[in-house]
Amino acid sequence: MSSFDPDLLQRLAEADAAAPPAPGGAFTPEGLAHLAARRTQRRPLKLTAAICLLALAMALWPRPTTHGDDGPSSSNDVRALRARLDELQQTLRAWSAQEQRIAEAASLAHAQRDAANTLRLELAVARADALLALTAPSPTRRSHR
Repeated sequence: MSSFDPDLLQRLAEADAAAPPAPGGAFTPEGLAHLAARRTQRRPLKLTAAICLLALAMALWPRPTTHGDDGPSSSNDVRALRARLDELQQTLRAWSAQEQRIAEAASLAHAQRDAANTLRLELAVARADALLALTAPSPTRRSHR
């Protein structure tokens, strides 16, 4: 007969099968206790991670929309948005018309400046021609003597 208790051998075999020691590690009760302690430390961590993942999945899960429950408020919202859109379109039309008027005024001012510059140049040329005509030497008359 063996000096080992068969019940102890059975429990050690079950513990060895459930959590074998690391490769090269000694099979000791302290090693098994260390493995069991690590396993119990991992369980709360896994549970916390699972709860976080579940909460994240529930937060990101699309919620069904029922149109019957919020009908009156949604039609009011649509009317308000439509009124705001009309207001924005009117503002855009007014801004576009103002920009067009500004561009036309700038074009007209440019054309007027060009016309004034052309008139000044023609006036300067006419004055210069008149001055040259006054100062130009007149042909001398030769006497036949």
